[in-house]
This record gives sequence, C-alpha cells and structure tokens, in this order.
Amino acid sequence: MLTAIEETNGLGVHSVFTCPDCGGNMWRIQDGELIRYRCYTGHAYTESQLLTNQTENIERTLWIALRMMEERKKLLENIPAQGAE
Repeated sequence: MLTAIEETNGLGVHSVFTCPDCGGNMWRIQDGELIRYRCYTGHAYTESQLLTNQTENIERTLWIALRMMEERKKLLENIPAQGAE
C-alpha cells in the first residue's frame, strides 16, 4: 500500500481535483478504459463516484450556508431589541 506522497506521484498524473473526503490533492490514474482518482491518503474514486461525492458535498455546504444566513438574520433582528431595553 502506498502512503508516501512521493510514491503516490508515480501512480498517475496530478489532477486539478481535491479529495471530497480529506481535501487533499488527487492523481488521475488511467487503468485501461477506466479512469480513477486517488489522493495520497488512499481515498479512491471512479469518475462517477467522484462526481457523486462532489454533488453531495455541494448540497451539504449550501444547506449549511442557508442555515447560517438564517441564524445571522435572527441574531441581527435581536440586537436592536436588546439595545432598546
């Protein structure tokens, strides 16, 4: 099992994608007709798996952003009311 970054560099071509699990760099590995992506930590994905994980992360991030904006709105609404007391 490869664990060192230097050893991982030999697996394939460094890609522009980051690992959806750890945020690390990923390498594109051509395995015949199959294209895979792997980070130096060991997370590995086919192209369709990578797309699915990216989509899930985007959706989760958007819901978090929406919740944070709603909480901020409520907090800002409360601040003038507290100052009036």
